[in-house]
Amino acid sequence: YAHFRPEFGYSQGMSYLAAALLLYLDAPTAFCCFANILSKSRCLSSFYKMQNPEVQAYLLLQQRLVFLENPVLAAHFDAIGIESDMYIISWIMSLYCRVLPLDDALRIWDAFFLLGDAFLFKAALAILRVLQDCLLRGNFEDCAYTLSHLPETVTATSIFAEVRQVRFSRKRFAEIFEECLVVAAQNSAKTPSKQRTPSRIRHQNDPDDGAGECA
Repeated sequence: YAHFRPEFGYSQGMSYLAAALLLYLDAPTAFCCFANILSKSRCLSSFYKMQNPEVQAYLLLQQRLVFLENPVLAAHFDAIGIESDMYIISWIMSLYCRVLPLDDALRIWDAFFLLGDAFLFKAALAILRVLQDCLLRGNFEDCAYTLSHLPETVTATSIFAEVRQVRFSRKRFAEIFEECLVVAAQNSAKTPSKQRTPSRIRHQNDPDDGAGECA
């Protein structure tokens, strides 16, 4: 794939996708599926290329969505210093295979293939809802560990039960992302290039073509 799309190269997280596909498909078909997933998902392609300011925009988007959907938890995260880059990058770049049992992660894949990038963030918000009581009791170290080592209570069943409570539409998701992209671009323009990273985005109150597809 690095030869097919040299602008991507190899990124951590790709191996999770490739391994999951190879469990069910022969190698040529798995390669085509892998290529098409990255071609169709703006979010995944941005993370794998670490493409600023889009990565920063997605991190800011996650923080805004938490604020909109779960303001109590958002306030707690702000108070203890938990930011979206501390968990969402790992979750999305592995399509949740890194933190969930494979069968549960593949349930999220099914919805992602049907509903697009917005569902990756709906799943993230649902996981936070499942863990809310635990997270609200925790300090920085407790929450950071929990978000990187999801407990057994986080299953596909519990996630999809909470997804129903996440209210934003795909249209609203796209609108918020574009707002975040403007903010991220402005922040990036103000920041010396050597300091630009996809992390440490502060919370703010809420106010493809077919390139790279494989047949």
